[in-house]
Amino acid sequence: MVLNVTHMLVGAAIASKVDPVLGLPLAFVSHFALDAIPHYDGFYPNRPYRVLPLLQLTIDFFLAIFILSKLTWGLGNQTYLVIAALVAIAPDIQYGLHENYGLGKIFKGMMQLHQNIQLPLRPPIYFVTTIITTLLAIWILRT
Repeated sequence: MVLNVTHMLVGAAIASKVDPVLGLPLAFVSHFALDAIPHYDGFYPNRPYRVLPLLQLTIDFFLAIFILSKLTWGLGNQTYLVIAALVAIAPDIQYGLHENYGLGKIFKGMMQLHQNIQLPLRPPIYFVTTIITTLLAIWILRT
């Protein structure tokens, strides 16, 4: 669930350009599409919890909310775009709840899909694709 910035900005960007009825479902699906593109996800916090992964997760989440708030400041649909961003990270939230607390077993098929579509990460490619994807999402939000 780390590096929410890219997932959140892509979800919000997609939701900003489509009919609101489709925005939230497409923001959710965007997570899986983005996972099929190699990108950096940082450290995954697993038990026993360590400070660095939890700190990175917390900073990343609030950084994503801050960036999204700045990019959408003054837009009439800012709340909707923040909700779309949160919907875009829902698969990672579900995965974290399942892995760490055994919750969300009813979504086992979705979780299996989530794991199967992720390509192996190979630096520096995933840094480049993460930066390009994030900048593209910012551009879409601003136009």
